[in-house]
Amino acid sequence: MSLVRAQHPEPFAKRSRRYGGASSVLPPTGTEERLPAFNHATAGVCRRNGLNFLNYALRSVALACALVTSAFAISASAQTVPKTTVVAIDVKNTSNTCAWVTIYWGRVYTPWTIEQEPDGRPRFVGHNASHTFFVRFTNPTSIPLPAEIKVRAEFTRNSNCSGGTIADHDNYNKGIQADKHIVERINISSILHGPPYGVTKPQ
Repeated sequence: MSLVRAQHPEPFAKRSRRYGGASSVLPPTGTEERLPAFNHATAGVCRRNGLNFLNYALRSVALACALVTSAFAISASAQTVPKTTVVAIDVKNTSNTCAWVTIYWGRVYTPWTIEQEPDGRPRFVGHNASHTFFVRFTNPTSIPLPAEIKVRAEFTRNSNCSGGTIADHDNYNKGIQADKHIVERINISSILHGPPYGVTKPQ
């Protein structure tokens, strides 16, 4: 009968040296300090704080975009605000009678229009008298567009501007360089003469 040697477990310290020496991790003894349990309330606070920060960052980005867009809009608006070119038409009446003078204006894309502003509306210009009429042209584009001016004179029978019309003449200029990129005021003139009655080209 053979005797079987009882297998006794090795001491833990000896096994520790076999598998890594004294630096190996020892099994818990029940006296170690335990880690605190997961705190769901703390996690919720952190999550809310993160969402608040993200929301603030998104609002900041949106505000910055709005400010940049507004700045560009203001800049574009300032660049496209149309300027006005004033055309001053000096009409001199050298005829032997009075004349009712009407100023018409236009562009290449508009029909003739009677100027109705107080300083450009139709009026009498007496014998050997002169008067300056004003017409304002606005160009909202960046393309130079010539202005058009027509001077019409209805000569009266009497030199005191009475007696009805005895002659009706006009003349025009369709190439006046009135544009915001060129000048802000242009002075032109036209002469009424007769008999025979007529109007010179306004230029």
